[in-house]
Amino acid sequence: MSVNDRRRAKTTLLSAIDSDEFYHTGSPAAHHQEERQDIGNNQPAFTPIEVPFAYRHCCWFCKEPAGGVFNFPDKQRRHVTGTAEGMAIPACFECLPLANKHKQLPINAVREKVKAGLRKLYRKDLAIGVNWTREELENSGFEGGNFEGFARSAWFMFEVARDRVNFSGWPLELNGQTQYHDPQSSFQFDGTEFSDVQQAIEFYALTYRLDQDFLTTAVYRLTDKRFADALRLARICQDFSAAEREQALSRLALSLGV
Repeated sequence: MSVNDRRRAKTTLLSAIDSDEFYHTGSPAAHHQEERQDIGNNQPAFTPIEVPFAYRHCCWFCKEPAGGVFNFPDKQRRHVTGTAEGMAIPACFECLPLANKHKQLPINAVREKVKAGLRKLYRKDLAIGVNWTREELENSGFEGGNFEGFARSAWFMFEVARDRVNFSGWPLELNGQTQYHDPQSSFQFDGTEFSDVQQAIEFYALTYRLDQDFLTTAVYRLTDKRFADALRLARICQDFSAAEREQALSRLALSLGV
C-alpha cells in the first residue's frame, strides 16, 4: 500500500470514529448502555411501605434512624410466592446487611434473624441488665476510678440495646393492605424479649460461655418461670463435673419444690 493509500484509509477511519453512528449504534459503550437499560427494566418494582408518622425516619427492625431500604422479597422468593410487587422497608445500616443475608426467608423469619444478629452484636451490653440494676451502678462507688466511665454510661448502653431488640415494628402495609403484623414475643427475661425460651438459652449460653446443654436441662427441669435460677446455677457450676452439676440441679429443684 502506497503512502497516499494509507493516508486515505486513516482519514476514512477517523471520519467514521467522529460520526454519531459510531458512538450511538456500533460502539461498546452503546451496547453497555442498552444492557444496563434492559437490566433496569427487568428489575422488580419495590413500593415503599406505609410508615406511621411517629416512625417516619425509623428502621422497621429496631427503631434506630433508617439510612437504607430493605427490598423484600427477592426475585426468587417472589416467583415462589407469586408476589407481583415487593416492599421497600426502611432499615438502619446495621440491620440492613443482617436482613439481606436472609431475604430468601419469610419476612417474619427475616425479622427474627435480624433480632438474633443484634443480640449477638450487643450481647455484652444486654448482659449489663443481668449483672446490674440501675441503682447498683449509681451506687457502685466507681467515681474517680478506672470504671467511672462504665458506671456512667453502662445502663444507657443496656437500655439502647434492649430497646432495639424489643422493638416490634409496625404492621407492614402496602397499598392499604396489611402484609405482615408481628405477634408479641413469647418469652421475656430481664427486660429483653425472645421469640422463645430456646433462643434465650442460646443467647445467654453464648454471652457467658456456659454449657448450653446443662443450661437447657436446668431451664426445662425448673421451668422457664425459674429461668433466672437456672441461669444462676449454670454460671455457678461452670467448672463442675457432670455429676456435680446434676447433683446441684437436683438439690435446687428439691429446694424450689419443682
